[in-house]
Amino acid sequence: ATGSGIRLPEDTVTLSGKQPDTKSAEKPSDSAEPAQAEPKPGENNTATSTTAEDPAIQAQIAKLKQTEEKVKAHEAAHKAVGGNLASSASYSYTRGPDGQSYITGGEVQIDMSDGRTPQETISRMQQVIRAALAPADPSGQDRAVAAAAASRMAEAQQQKLQAGSPTSNADPAQP
Repeated sequence: ATGSGIRLPEDTVTLSGKQPDTKSAEKPSDSAEPAQAEPKPGENNTATSTTAEDPAIQAQIAKLKQTEEKVKAHEAAHKAVGGNLASSASYSYTRGPDGQSYITGGEVQIDMSDGRTPQETISRMQQVIRAALAPADPSGQDRAVAAAAASRMAEAQQQKLQAGSPTSNADPAQP
């Protein structure tokens, strides 16, 4: 049967015009012919039964779905906070035992280039830090990006202080 817990969430929304849960269609009151509720009963029932009856396969699929949701949320957090400094997310996929592809990794590129002024660099690095640490569970790479941005922000703060210091730029108009 269609959508028996194997399809990805976006598959049921974008690729199928049918509701993901067709259990109610099996009732005679909802459908005049049971054959219409289950197209291709031989093929689908065999594949679904094998998958549905094997707890190890069910567990693998459940874990892949859980991982996919975590990865999507993680990368969406980077993108949402990163704004114009963040690229769209790119994902890596793993094929599950049911033949479906599941997202198991991802990344969002963050622009860490300096601004035109020290203050602009400070603002950009603050946004990079927020974006890198935005997910509920930042990875080691996320923390490394935040640390690199903090270092560049400190450098920009030093540049800003030196540029504003009267001793660094002796003004000939002052005594």
